[in-house]
Amino acid sequence: MLAKVQQDLELNVPLTFQVLRRSHATRNQKTPKDAQAHLGHKTMTMTLGTYAQAIPDSVREMVERDERETLEQKDPDAADGG
Repeated sequence: MLAKVQQDLELNVPLTFQVLRRSHATRNQKTPKDAQAHLGHKTMTMTLGTYAQAIPDSVREMVERDERETLEQKDPDAADGG
């Protein structure tokens, strides 16, 4: 199932449920308690020790820029708001 998504998105890295889970935990950590609730962990130690990772602002900005550019390439109308 994920292999098709990986292929459609032309990803060069394996797309697994573990990758999605870790990405979700990392990107949605407005507070550690939020990430813990989303992941259903009983302890904060499990959440922070296993899934959450600090992302430097420069890396976050680069990823967000690349994501926008990739989506614009996939959907040419997205670039002009249409």
